[in-house]
Amino acid sequence: MAIAVQFSTRPLYLQVRDALADRIVRGEWQAGAMLPNEVELSRQLQVSQGTVRKALGELEMDQLVTRRQGRGTFVNDLTQTETLRRFGHLRGPDNRPAACEVSHHHMRAEAASEVERARLGLDLPCRVLRIRRIRSAGRRPFLLEDIVMPAARFPGLERQSDPPVKLSALAQQFGLLLGGAEEKITIAKADHDAADALAVPPGAALLRLDRLVHLIDGRPIQWRVAHCHLMDRHYFVQTGDSGRKRKHEAASLARMP
Repeated sequence: MAIAVQFSTRPLYLQVRDALADRIVRGEWQAGAMLPNEVELSRQLQVSQGTVRKALGELEMDQLVTRRQGRGTFVNDLTQTETLRRFGHLRGPDNRPAACEVSHHHMRAEAASEVERARLGLDLPCRVLRIRRIRSAGRRPFLLEDIVMPAARFPGLERQSDPPVKLSALAQQFGLLLGGAEEKITIAKADHDAADALAVPPGAALLRLDRLVHLIDGRPIQWRVAHCHLMDRHYFVQTGDSGRKRKHEAASLARMP
């Protein structure tokens, strides 16, 4: 039976990507399953084989599938450690993900501010979940996070006694597929709030991370502003680029006060 892609002003290959991603999140294709070949998918979706191929390329860059030459396209296991850590960019001196624990976690649901609505693309009236977290290593706090998410996307989360900390885990729990993120990295002076949370002097240099995470269809799902005292850590990002990998690494800033 043919499955027609709904009309949209978005490019057709992105509509096809979204349709395939929806079938993955609904469990039609489980982790490790092989997708139908391009000819069959183009028949089901009533689009060209080239459009399907481009959509599959997008899914691979989003780490939802892996294409194996001569074998087919397979659904990735979204519970794998590397997938869950794709928004965790802090690394230690050995370039491995920095070990840390959450030493403080507070969540509340409130009416969205004008700035929050603008960043998250929300309509009136709406509520957001505001989360404040402090991450520590060896009982020493190094990261203060202020997070905002649309409450409608995470119904009942504020009532959970022990909610997941990682955004990837939250997305799995609520049936959401994460896409990419855009992040602005600057240096900021610690105000009294950040200085108190991170146990540094007011005015100390901190890494400021302003990040907006999108769902696979481009809609914003989380706005996070974090202040980080790197100590012996550095910031590392690896992204997909047309099937190849690019690496971007921020300066260590290990000598920051």
